[in-house]
Amino acid sequence: MGNSIEAWLPAAYCCARLPSDDYQIILAETKGNTGGSDGDIVAKPSSKNLHHVLDIAEHDLGSKAHARPALAASIAIDNGLHIDLPFGHYGIDREGIEFQHLWKYSGSQKPLSEFNLALAMHKASVFLPEPPKGAPVYNYGYMLQEEGYINLLKSKARATHITADNITLQQSNGAIDKVICDGESLKADLYIDARHYNYAATNTNVTYTDGNAWQHNHLRITGGFDMLDHQSGMRLHRIQMAMERLFKLWPDREFAAVEIAEYNRLEASQSLHINDMNLLLQQQTQGCSNTLARKIKLFETRGRIAIEDYEIYSKAEWIAAFCAMGINAKNYDRLAHRINSDTLAQWIEQLQVAITNVIEQLSDKK
Repeated sequence: MGNSIEAWLPAAYCCARLPSDDYQIILAETKGNTGGSDGDIVAKPSSKNLHHVLDIAEHDLGSKAHARPALAASIAIDNGLHIDLPFGHYGIDREGIEFQHLWKYSGSQKPLSEFNLALAMHKASVFLPEPPKGAPVYNYGYMLQEEGYINLLKSKARATHITADNITLQQSNGAIDKVICDGESLKADLYIDARHYNYAATNTNVTYTDGNAWQHNHLRITGGFDMLDHQSGMRLHRIQMAMERLFKLWPDREFAAVEIAEYNRLEASQSLHINDMNLLLQQQTQGCSNTLARKIKLFETRGRIAIEDYEIYSKAEWIAAFCAMGINAKNYDRLAHRINSDTLAQWIEQLQVAITNVIEQLSDKK
């Protein structure tokens, strides 16, 4: 139930993973906008796994969804601040020591951002599919034209499709008994609610207790996306992760409580990390969660990045967000002293020059 990517991606995913002889998939598409955005959407590098499952080739993304490579997610905050969360590492770790510590110890006068090749290419609007030997590692995602991408998903969704003005969910003893679409009743073993949260809240009497996304025989995979989710690529990524979790815990008709609880635990953990990042990007860290407070304190103290269970952002994305917010490390990992300071300074300078050379060479070919 739903429309836009929120509905068609789960439908295509179910069609790709479920044996067609054993399952029937019905998509009840709601009319009107239920939370999607017009124009381009960001697909993080992890979307490559999604497209492999859906049997969508990169060529099809280019020809049908007008895909362009994305090396970072660009975020514009209300106060005019612009932040790029890179899909690549800062520098190169050495002897088991993360690069930000080596950079701090070396006393380099170059900003840390200049040692991220993905960021450098993003800012110069150039692209190389794979990093050159000896350069910082990166991956790439896509900028996709939304309408074309939805049509591509539709072509992969072998589902019975109906369109309705009004969809009502009727609940009995905590489970959904049936769905009524413009007066027509539909019954199923599992109901996936992909409508935008605000829309669903005003068009159904079903309640989701304790914020749990999966209850009994119904799963809500969208909780209301905001502009940061669109800009950071989390809109598409959240749906992808919801479907991957569902299939790792695919239910039988008994809907075991322990499997539902595990899904909800992972969903809550992911949502907490996303909310932490969004609060950080909006500079709303006063009274923030314990996990975000710990991340900030650990980074400020010695440049360390705390990685939580089921972490959804890379270390590079956290570093970029901290630096953009003016949260800087006061010190560094003392193990960096294992490397001779002169040797380290020379190596870091050479690394920065190598990145500059790559950008210049790519720019000359434009």
